[in-house]
Amino acid sequence: MNNSTCKNLNEPDIDVIAVWSGHGYPDRPNALYESTARVRIWKKKSPLIVVFSDLDAEDSGTSITNCSENLATLVKLHYQLTEPIIWLEHYNRHKHSELERKFHRLSESISQVLYCTKNGYYFHSRWKHSDLDEARKLIGHSLSMDGQFDLPVVRLTTPYEQKQKDARNGEKGCSGWS
Repeated sequence: MNNSTCKNLNEPDIDVIAVWSGHGYPDRPNALYESTARVRIWKKKSPLIVVFSDLDAEDSGTSITNCSENLATLVKLHYQLTEPIIWLEHYNRHKHSELERKFHRLSESISQVLYCTKNGYYFHSRWKHSDLDEARKLIGHSLSMDGQFDLPVVRLTTPYEQKQKDARNGEKGCSGWS
């Protein structure tokens, strides 16, 4: 087996920019805030591995930390993932200059996120800081944000939002959620 074949085995099965309704605008707390993050899923690993990567941009909406339970639930429902799953939260800080990173003490970081579950929904998240090199070994792939602008965009919706959308479009019956 050559190196390119080995490299392809470690590529994520799903690599997208996810868009979902976040928790609200700072000046309008009840208004939903469109949020974005990079989501990578390795389905062939046991347990499954899901990495949420912050886009390191001012206009990316609710942070992956502040919306963790919601984002994990949406990803699990959308991609019909089954437990066990290792959830990782990644902040790359790739858009900041070296000077900004030093001045603001910003550095790349990754944490495992642990959740309680009930009826398929996640709540009560807890973070466990992880070593970057250990996380890369676990994943078997780089955490680089290269190519993020070429990724497909996927809108994640709750079952309730999907039913509303179906009703607006005049559809009856199956809403796409099992």
